[in-house]
Amino acid sequence: MSRRDIIQMTEAEITAFLTEKKTINLVSNGVGGFPHPMPMWFARDADGTIRMATYRTSQKILNIQRDPRVAILCESGTEYEELKGVVITGKAE
Repeated sequence: MSRRDIIQMTEAEITAFLTEKKTINLVSNGVGGFPHPMPMWFARDADGTIRMATYRTSQKILNIQRDPRVAILCESGTEYEELKGVVITGKAE
């Protein structure tokens, strides 16, 4: 069994983890291809869809219009032994 297998969260643990959180980091592809990470408040629909709101003219929206591929990171912990996180990748609408 690998270390990853030991520490990997189950689907139920991921759902519980995301349910208790309010902030995620949205990473879009910025100008010149550089990652553009920004903290965002979020909500989850019953089907697991992540929803966020921002201004139509924000850099995040401009980036997503140019390239809809994003990564979302939700993390917690202050000491190494406490660190955990969930990464979701997909296309933003």
